[in-house]
Parts: sequence; C-alpha cells; structure tokens
Amino acid sequence: MSPDLFVAAAEETGQIGELGRFALEHGVDALAALSARPGPRPGHCGHDDGFFMTVNISPRELDDRLGPTIDRLFDGRSHLVGRLVLEITETTLLQRSDGIARRLVELNGRGLRLALDDFGTGYSSLSHIQNFPVDIIKIDRSFITRLDGEGYDRQRAMAMIRATVSMAHDLGIRVVAEEVERESMLGALKECRIDLAQGFHYARPMPFDDLAAWLDRHAPGRTMPPAPKGNAAGTDGARIQSPSA
Repeated sequence: MSPDLFVAAAEETGQIGELGRFALEHGVDALAALSARPGPRPGHCGHDDGFFMTVNISPRELDDRLGPTIDRLFDGRSHLVGRLVLEITETTLLQRSDGIARRLVELNGRGLRLALDDFGTGYSSLSHIQNFPVDIIKIDRSFITRLDGEGYDRQRAMAMIRATVSMAHDLGIRVVAEEVERESMLGALKECRIDLAQGFHYARPMPFDDLAAWLDRHAPGRTMPPAPKGNAAGTDGARIQSPSA
C-alpha cells in the first residue's frame, strides 16, 4: 500500500497523530544512531559533516503537542535538533490558519528545518516561501521527469527549474530534485544548479540495518551506483555538485 493511501486512511480514522509520533520518534532515534557512526559522513543542506533526517508531517499533527514532543525527543541530544527536517506539503499551507503559521514559526525557532514538498504544483507556491519559514523546497516530480525527455518540453522544464533554483538560492533556500531515477537526468540537474537529488538512481528505500550496511559500502563523495532492486522503507538523497563547484 502506498503512503498516500494509508496516510489518508489514518487521517480519516484519527490515527494520524499516533502514526506521526511513531515516525518522528523512530526518525530521531535513527538520526542519533547515524550521527554516532565513526568515519566520514555525507553532507546535506549546506552542511558537510552530518546526517539529516526528514520526517513528513500531516496538518493534523501541527498542534500544541508537537513542540513538547520535539523537546522530549531531543532531550540529551540537542546538538542534533538542527538536523531534523520536517516536510510539509503545499496543501498544509493552503489551510493557512493562524495556528499553523504560528506553530511553523515556533518549530523553526527551535532550530528545526522546514521543507516544502511538491513545490510548483500549488497555485500560490511563491507566497508560501515568502510567508512561511521554509528552508528547503522539493521540486515536484512532474518537472523533474521531463528532464529525461527531449525537445521543447525538456527545454521548458529546464527553464522553470533554473528560475526556481535561482530564486530559492537568492532567498537562502536549498533545492531538492525528487524522483531522480536515471543517470541521464544528472547533467541537466547540475546545469540547473540543484543542491540535492533523491530517487531510485541512488538507492531504493530500505530498512535501517540495510542502510547502515549500504553506507559502509559506499564512501561519501563518490558517484553512487544504480540501486539494487528490492522493497524498502525510506529514501536516500545525494548531493548534486554544480558545474562551478
């Protein structure tokens, strides 16, 4: 079952809070375990020496209990709080209640980073990054997959991605390309100066123990090999160096 289906079901049945807390707790524990690993570690979001953990947050989880939950999870490991990224969708921001805006500002003030998913599909994407404390935007797959095509459609996609990246960088926002599935897409992403990419080209989702073994096999900074086939539960991201880097 895809996340879109079971998350929607959890929201309808009122179980999304429990599911979200489970994901957040395990995500922070995994972040702590990865950060404690010896040896070189991959960079992310402008940092060169550590892991980041991204956790999706539902609008219904943005209540007054989330802040205290974050404080509890980082008790004794507050040095890691800046490495947690809470990922929200444009649908969340479309609700634009004062309560949601206030809580996002409070979470950002705690040192957490906020990522806006599916950027470019909402009718008010630009106002979102102006009015909310967004640190990262993830360009929607509908733009990224066109880079694997040719002709006018590919040119238009590249022009829109370049414009988005330029604007984001001027605002101090990092940009992630979603669903990068083929090596043929990397040249265009570098040309567009994308900061990070995620997708099956690098690795398929995998259990935590498999991820630890995968990291042992692949040193940071090297070109990642195509991912093996298999099922999983997480997604890897990798840095995309710009042509001038």
